[in-house]
Amino acid sequence: QVIEELRRISGKHPVVVKAKVNNAKTGLRKGDACGAKVSLEGQLMHDFLARLNTIILPRVRDFEGLFPNSFDNNGNYWFSVPTQEAFKELDELVDSREIVHGFQIGILNNCFTQPDALKLMKDFGFPFGDPRPARVRVSSDPYAKFKKRAKKVRKGLKKV
Repeated sequence: QVIEELRRISGKHPVVVKAKVNNAKTGLRKGDACGAKVSLEGQLMHDFLARLNTIILPRVRDFEGLFPNSFDNNGNYWFSVPTQEAFKELDELVDSREIVHGFQIGILNNCFTQPDALKLMKDFGFPFGDPRPARVRVSSDPYAKFKKRAKKVRKGLKKV
């Protein structure tokens, strides 16, 4: 099912991705099929990006724009589409759908910095929204603040 959906969306036959190592947590064994991927270049890539901007992203439920701070250090952009509902190419497969799954989309470019990549994608017409809020880092040790306080008290005692 996933192979057929990717083929309809991209216009190119996808490659099955196999697990490289055993993973007890997910139950995958080395060599098991764990996904599919397609690399688009040239005219197919331009057609897909145009459809992505004009048709697919506006159909995503609760879409408020892409996060402009999701670029990696090389200027590549990765985002996910939570379900396959947004792709109009798959509307005729709705009745035969076995599972609902999302897609990870990576846009790799030749920009060397994040600001250059953001400018390139804005010029291409990607809808960027507000930046993603910063994550609050929570210490894994619940007693960390008490340990810091104890260190300050010990330092104070040594000075006296």
